[in-house]
Amino acid sequence: MIFEHGDTAKAWQRRVRDFMDQHVYPAEARFHADLATGNPWALSPVVEETKAKAKAAGLWNLFMPPNHGHAHVDDRFEFEGPGLSNLEYAPLAEMAGNKVAQAEIAMIKVAAPRIALKVIDDAIQAHGGGGVSEDFGLAELWANNRMLRIADGPDEVHNRSIARIEFGKYRD
Repeated sequence: MIFEHGDTAKAWQRRVRDFMDQHVYPAEARFHADLATGNPWALSPVVEETKAKAKAAGLWNLFMPPNHGHAHVDDRFEFEGPGLSNLEYAPLAEMAGNKVAQAEIAMIKVAAPRIALKVIDDAIQAHGGGGVSEDFGLAELWANNRMLRIADGPDEVHNRSIARIEFGKYRD
């Protein structure tokens, strides 16, 4: 069986490739110069400028479903997008790449579910016996979030990836 992307996926691939050629690749030298300033946590102006251009071009939150008239939860977060399927989005993510942030992505995959479980557990404790009943939905929320700690790979898999990346920095 020969796999070929559909017309929608091909059109998005062209759009992303054109954007990368016009805006991302030319900005890489400036990005690395920003990194060399010494503070790895400082926001790079070129990244913020490129994000704004990507949003203006409709190339942001590609995997999120389109807004169907629902109110914004918070203007700091944008939850609307074209709603690409995993099959349509995967080649775009591969084109854009995430190698630079690989360790941080693995760390977030461990930290975020742990933090969520801690918050839910604290809420369960605050509700006493009601926290584990169906009255507040906390037990179900806890179980669903606990499942997320293994759905994208167990923590140990992500921890191993982090260790390999970190130790790799100090190899001969």
